[in-house]
Amino acid sequence: IVDVVVLTVEAAEKSMEEYSCHELLPASDGDSTEIPPKQVIEYTDPDAINEKRDLIAGKSSGIYAVTFERHRRAEFQSLDGNQRLHISKSTRYKSGQQSYWYSYHPHNEAYLREVSNGYLVLGMMDKDDIYVIPEQDMTEIKQHLNTTTKDNKTYWHLTIHDNQSEFFLLLSKKGEKMSLNKYKIA
Repeated sequence: IVDVVVLTVEAAEKSMEEYSCHELLPASDGDSTEIPPKQVIEYTDPDAINEKRDLIAGKSSGIYAVTFERHRRAEFQSLDGNQRLHISKSTRYKSGQQSYWYSYHPHNEAYLREVSNGYLVLGMMDKDDIYVIPEQDMTEIKQHLNTTTKDNKTYWHLTIHDNQSEFFLLLSKKGEKMSLNKYKIA
């Protein structure tokens, strides 16, 4: 039975591969309608992400005159434990209205709230710009962000737009954009 199930799944996958993402199908009026191409998701190399986070932590250390060490994958803490960073990065989107997109989860917020100086840090894989948003500001900002709830867990969407000279955070629920200039450290 296991062999039959595996063979059936493989056959179904193979038959799905036979349909080109640009294949023409007859429409009800006899014309042809093109199937839109599949969206290709490009993943950034995890080593490149870690290198970028380390670079951002190093720059932040220089600006705040403290040394930040990696606490977890995207979480950094000062040696004295009084300051924390959650470093989130994004790769530039090539299409659509958003330039960069980040998620902010309740566990990120909780990590930053455990100290008096917790910061959400937004980095960009293709730029040297760094935006450091104090957790206290995020408490206000997140009220105006879109959310996703999955498996009874909600997280916030940070959508960044740019106009070639300045970056803006989309406050979707207000229908406004907020300049990130005051949070820029590099």
